[in-house]
Amino acid sequence: MTKPITKILCISALAAGAYLKRDQILTTGRQLKQTVDENIAAVDDWLAALQKVNASLTHLAQEVDATLPVISELGEAVAKFSEESSSHIEALTDFDLKK
Repeated sequence: MTKPITKILCISALAAGAYLKRDQILTTGRQLKQTVDENIAAVDDWLAALQKVNASLTHLAQEVDATLPVISELGEAVAKFSEESSSHIEALTDFDLKK
């Protein structure tokens, strides 16, 4: 038969091992929580940055939309100038031929 002291030492060793394991689990849990908190903060920072980019792109799109009519008018003016230039060139060519 085993001596009572051996049983007590065995139980004490098991209890100490369980306590150490519990402490390791708690430490690991705290570290994981800290890592998760840091990751959440990083995601929040990225979200804020993306919202700023989105606002900038929205503003840029509005400015582009505002310039489209001006670009269209400019295209029409260039086409009209081209037509007028062609008629002036034809007139000058006819004038030179008559000389």
